[in-house]
Amino acid sequence: MDEQRLREREAVRKSVMARMKTSGMTARHLAGRLGTTPQAVRFLLCGETLPSAPTCVRLADVLGCTVDQLLGRAP
Repeated sequence: MDEQRLREREAVRKSVMARMKTSGMTARHLAGRLGTTPQAVRFLLCGETLPSAPTCVRLADVLGCTVDQLLGRAP
């Protein structure tokens, strides 16, 4: 895997974890809000996977941020 892809995964992972912590949201709750499994959320939180574009949009909506913020491109 290339370095850019690893940086993207890490940026999303950190952003999601920080926003979940701020809101007190659990992985199970986030999974329910996204309509996915807790396992899929755990893969995201461990940096095993990078969400698809539609999932990024849903994540941003659920977490109350923009997609750019989620991807670490904006504060």
